[in-house]
Amino acid sequence: MKKIILLTVTFFTLLFISCDKDDDVKEDPVTEVKLENEVNAFVWKGLNKHYYWQSD
Repeated sequence: MKKIILLTVTFFTLLFISCDKDDDVKEDPVTEVKLENEVNAFVWKGLNKHYYWQSD
């Protein structure tokens, strides 16, 4: 009988502890990425030779 009471109390204690109201939604800041640089152009030109479905 003591085990059942202990398990019940433990269950409800864990249930109420784990139910936390944390509705704060943190939004990630949006940063713009500049894709027009020499490295990206070099890689695109190199890979575009192998991908025949790409337009030049």
